[in-house]
This record gives sequence, structure tokens and C-alpha cells, in this order.
Amino acid sequence: SLVREQCDDLNDLIDVRSISKGISHLNDKLDTIASLTEPRENAFLRYQDNPAVAAVSGRQELTSVPSPGSAGFVDVARCLAAFGQIAVSTTYPPLCTAKLPSEVNIHLPAKVLVRAFDYHGQPQREGTDPMTVRFTDTHGREAPSQLVDFGDGSYEVTLRPISAGNHKLA
Repeated sequence: SLVREQCDDLNDLIDVRSISKGISHLNDKLDTIASLTEPRENAFLRYQDNPAVAAVSGRQELTSVPSPGSAGFVDVARCLAAFGQIAVSTTYPPLCTAKLPSEVNIHLPAKVLVRAFDYHGQPQREGTDPMTVRFTDTHGREAPSQLVDFGDGSYEVTLRPISAGNHKLA
């Protein structure tokens, strides 16, 4: 009878459903905390001193000057528009993907497709991101690589391994 009472008390405490619900609730809170500790913003700004080159490569031109009401602000903005422009990227590098070939041969070109995503997880629709490529062999020697911006948020990297073994693409 005493054993039975203690077992009944334990059954109330060890309700599998309530434990599962509690774990799920804690997982949701952990996911929320993880998203707060990893800001989804990109701090990239670049000054472009030749807007005509930007128009040729598919970048958006500054078509109108935003006016917060200050005549001085408009004058400065007009001067900057004539002199160049500030390029901003919303690409979030941790969400970007790279499609690698399954096999690569020494001294033969191999193509890697890189797809850029913004900090909301949406695919980028235009290029011009500040992307650089470094391709090295197991000894740290840099191997030839070339980056092509397709202007639609996708990039092609052509790699040419110089030795056998593992290589690093960064």
C-alpha cells in the first residue's frame, strides 16, 4: 500500500507528456536566444568613385536624392551623387551556399557555383557583393582561382588545383 502510494506520486511527477512539452518549450527559447546572439546584418559599405562603371556592371544607380528637409543635406547628397556613391550589401555570408564538384583534377579547371542570400534567408537578386576567393593546397600555397559575378546574386569560381591532396577554399 505504501509502495503503491509512492508509485502514484511518482507517476504524477514523471508524466512523459509534460516532460516533452517542457523540453519543446526550452528548445524554442534556446532557438530564440541563438537568433539574438547571431545578428543578421552585414556591415559592408563601399564607396564607388565611378558610378558609370557601376551602371555597366548592373549595380543600381542613385536616381533620386532623399531629402530629410535640410537644404545642406541636399547639396551634400548632390555633390556625392556627382562624385560617386556608397554601395551597401545585405548579403549574410553564413547563409550563402557553394556547390562544389564531386571530383577535381590537378591543373584542370573546376567550377564552383556560389549563391548569395540576404540576412532574411532570401536569395540575392543582384550581384556586386564584396567577395574574394583564396584557394590553397595542403602546404598553404595559393592555387589559381578566378571569380565571376553573374549580377544576379550568383557567382562562379574557377579553381585550378596545383597539387594532389586536400585544398582549402575561403
